[in-house]
Amino acid sequence: DEVNAMVAAVQDYASPGGGFDAGRWLYIASPQNGVGKSHAAAALVREIVRRRFWPVQFVDARKLLFDVRSAFNLPESGSIMRNLLDCTFLVLDDIGKERLTGFALENFTLLLAHRDGEGLRTAFTSNHPLTDIGAALGTHILSRLRGRCASPIILTDETPDWRIFGPGLL
Repeated sequence: DEVNAMVAAVQDYASPGGGFDAGRWLYIASPQNGVGKSHAAAALVREIVRRRFWPVQFVDARKLLFDVRSAFNLPESGSIMRNLLDCTFLVLDDIGKERLTGFALENFTLLLAHRDGEGLRTAFTSNHPLTDIGAALGTHILSRLRGRCASPIILTDETPDWRIFGPGLL
């Protein structure tokens, strides 16, 4: 089924010689909530930390923008973004759900352009397929994602919501 295929694709990405080792980015998407996108990304983080002991940041995209906005004009505002700009591995959870303001677009563009230029690994979860993220975040971000991502992992809206049905109730 799709969830097992997602798990296998994440394991392949994290395996020695896989997409992570090649410096590729990872994109996991499904229009359905509760299918395990964030859970798979968290498992990827655990595996990377286990194998490499690298510093990792796992951040909800909406919370990131809230924190940056809240700290605007405060001394710590730069440190919030600096930690994400330069961490070895970053997972941005639920991109495309945030309200796209000029501020949000500027910060996402800065973050992704910097990470791309520095060759830093990044993973994303989203309710938007990669082909549709341009409408949510802009075509320049779509272009950067397409250029850096390994094959995206896409689940359909037919994948059941485990929060509602539970893994044993399907």
